[in-house]
Parts: sequence; C-alpha cells; structure tokens
Amino acid sequence: MQVSKGRAFRADQELPPSALLITSPYDVEARYSRKKSTTWTGYKVHFTETCEANAPHLIVDVITTAATTPDGEIMGELHEQLAQQEMLPDQHLVDMGYVDADVLAESHSRYQVDVVGPVMPDLSWQTKAGSGFDHRQFTIDWQAQRVTCPTAQTSQSWGTIRDRHGKPVVRVRFPQAVCQACPFHAQCTYSRGPCVDLTAQ
Repeated sequence: MQVSKGRAFRADQELPPSALLITSPYDVEARYSRKKSTTWTGYKVHFTETCEANAPHLIVDVITTAATTPDGEIMGELHEQLAQQEMLPDQHLVDMGYVDADVLAESHSRYQVDVVGPVMPDLSWQTKAGSGFDHRQFTIDWQAQRVTCPTAQTSQSWGTIRDRHGKPVVRVRFPQAVCQACPFHAQCTYSRGPCVDLTAQ
C-alpha cells in the first residue's frame, strides 16, 4: 500500500476486479472496461437494428449494461424482449463478442433464431507460431468425457471450472508422467506439469 499526502492508495494487485471497482465518484455504477485499444469508464449500449434489403433499417431495441458485462450475456434478455414485441428474426447477425456455444444453442432451441457471426479466433501460442499442437489436433469424445492427444494418449481427468467471466468451461488433464516423457511435449505446452490443460467452452 502506498501513502501520498496522508492518503493510502492500494497497489494494483490489491484492487478488486473491474466489475466491482468504483472508478468515478460521480457515478458509483460506472465501470472501467477495455476493448482492444479503446478504454473507457461508463457503460455499454447494445443496439438492435433491422436489416431487410428492401425496407428501412430501424432500431428496434436498446439495452444498456455495465461496461464489464460480456456482450453475449445480453442475448437471452434481448431475444425475450424481441419475442414480447413479436419481432424475433429468423436470423440474427451479430459481432464476435456475442457468439458462443450457449448463445447459439439457446437462441435456436428456445426462440428458433439462428445467430450468425464470427467466432473468436484461436489465440494459442501454437496458432500464432504456426507450429505445435493446438486444439484441432486433439480428438474430443464429449459423451465419454475423454480427449485423445496427437500421440494417441488419453486424458486422465475431465472437470468443469469457471473462466474470468464466470462461465463454465471444461478442463481436461493428461497423466503428468506420460506427458513429461513424451518427445513432443514442447509442441503441446510450455508447462513442466501435465502435458495439456485443455480448456474448451
């Protein structure tokens, strides 16, 4: 903790997460957020607009959230509001931040809406380097809850954790002794522990 002119300031690592941190004395609900190179303190506003080729484009819904709320979390509320207005589309075009497996499945099963948008790119070091084994080289058996690596080794455990947004993700681990002895260990992970800590939504 740092002290300046009689006031104590918390170190960065002692601060609460942005979703809880009060960043403005004028609006205690405003939150700090960042998207790529853009940073701000305040809120997010989500606009829904019609996009028929032969009709005027109209804004039909507006939702305001905390700046730290992940975009995809509003999709259920948005589709419910559009359903109440009898304005649900057959196809909903969205940005990357709104697309995940839960959104795709729920939108289709509950509202019969096909959500269309780009998926998040693979940001693993293997993909960036153009070498090594990324998730595409692993075979996932969802029913058996088992993963097979490129060298035909099978996973040891399968469990669920929460990501930084609080969403459940599947975490798979392989036997440590098998991975450390594998000649391809460095192509899977930089870790000295279990070969792969494979996390997938």
